[in-house]
Amino acid sequence: MRRTIRLESPDGKPLANVQVLPLMYGSSGNHCGEPAGIGLGDFRTNGRGEVSFVATNSSLALMIEHEYYVPESGGFVAGAPVIVGGGRDITVKLLWKLPQYDYVVWIRGSDHRPIAGAHFMGCANVAGCGYGDCGPLPGAAGAARSNKTGMLRFRSEDLRDMSTLTLVNGTGEKQDLTELEMDELLRTHRLHLGW
Repeated sequence: MRRTIRLESPDGKPLANVQVLPLMYGSSGNHCGEPAGIGLGDFRTNGRGEVSFVATNSSLALMIEHEYYVPESGGFVAGAPVIVGGGRDITVKLLWKLPQYDYVVWIRGSDHRPIAGAHFMGCANVAGCGYGDCGPLPGAAGAARSNKTGMLRFRSEDLRDMSTLTLVNGTGEKQDLTELEMDELLRTHRLHLGW
């Protein structure tokens, strides 16, 4: 049967051009509790916020790039797959999206000189599995480098979804942020950091 998944914002507006990877849901019995099943393709929602495909009327696991509310279950999922029933037409609503902030970090060496060319790497915090993907921060934040005054400025989603942040200098040396440094950066979006 042809099935249609419709993605909407909280006010009911369609979410266009959002990637959806549907699976015929099998189980969540692996070590991370992630859904497993038969992949049905890689889709992007149209202008009406819809994707359509042929599948049986079994449950689906939807890999979606936002945080969504599922009306039929009354639950929501943040950055994880959404499991829906076997209905022909299903609507999934965006609940909220992480806010973005402008972050500024000033980096100085032990000699108090600015460190240019430094950047951040991090590990995403994935519920049930501990660390997720580790690497450069997503988007423009991953390309940001400190300038000759040692200032590193970038815009990013709230960094609370990162379990660790690591500063990498221009020569590849790494330094993890301490809990106090992470707390300061997350609260104020500013940090003076000594290497």
